[in-house]
Amino acid sequence: MPTRNVVLTPNQAEFIEQMVASGRYQNASEVLREGLRLLWQREEERLARQQLRDQVVSVESVTALDTDTLSQPLSLDLSR
Repeated sequence: MPTRNVVLTPNQAEFIEQMVASGRYQNASEVLREGLRLLWQREEERLARQQLRDQVVSVESVTALDTDTLSQPLSLDLSR
């Protein structure tokens, strides 16, 4: 696995130590990997929401109808 050196604030370092001390994580690397997984998940969700918004805007622009057109009677040519 690749390794990275990171600089943490004292609060971040303390939080990592608390998570390890709680027994939930075996070491600092596990804590940081979990944080990255959550960040990755949040980013994927943000991108999915943006794509959904873009699709809704696209559909709204296609389905927007002129109210004058809606108020006119429907004429059908059934002579075929």
